[in-house]
Amino acid sequence: MKSILVPTDFSTEANNALDFAIQLAKKTDAQIKLLHVIELPSGSFRVTGDIYAGTDTFDEIYTIQLIYAIKSNLL
Repeated sequence: MKSILVPTDFSTEANNALDFAIQLAKKTDAQIKLLHVIELPSGSFRVTGDIYAGTDTFDEIYTIQLIYAIKSNLL
């Protein structure tokens, strides 16, 4: 095993998974790669998978707040 991909949203469950991945990586001499995931508000994606480019203010505010929360967790 060369690397372990660990998705995170900084929740308690994700932090537990990261702790487990760290222990496993130490035993197998693997690298850990973190992938930050966020749940966008429903309606942000179209059926085709394209990002909705509308001007829904609520979605924009929600996304901006998520970005700030992510940055504060990374620092």
